Amino acid sequence: MQDEYVKKNIRHQQSKIITYTGSLAEKIGLVEMDERYDAVDNKVLIPQLTLKDHLDIIHTYEYAGMHGNAERIQKRLLKFYETGVNWDESKKFLFPDVTPPAPIQKPLTKEDYLH
Repeated sequence: MQDEYVKKNIRHQQSKIITYTGSLAEKIGLVEMDERYDAVDNKVLIPQLTLKDHLDIIHTYEYAGMHGNAERIQKRLLKFYETGVNWDESKKFLFPDVTPPAPIQKPLTKEDYLH
């Protein structure tokens, strides 16, 4: 494909992620990745996230785990398209009582992506 047909992604890459922070993977916290965007040996910002104190962080940041099930990814994209909520259901594995955020916008249209 020629460069004139490719639009470069200029959006800022998120550097904070939710991941295991304890030495025995007993804690789930918020870390900041370095310029390599590696999930190992990161600066721990919050060592232990809880639903009570950190629900906004759990809703906002991505989980560093890998769950590449095509059906789950398709459902996530459809939910985002329909409600504006970009929610990773695998967070329920880490926080069983967590619920997704409420819908935040009208359904997206083709025109939303073209601008």
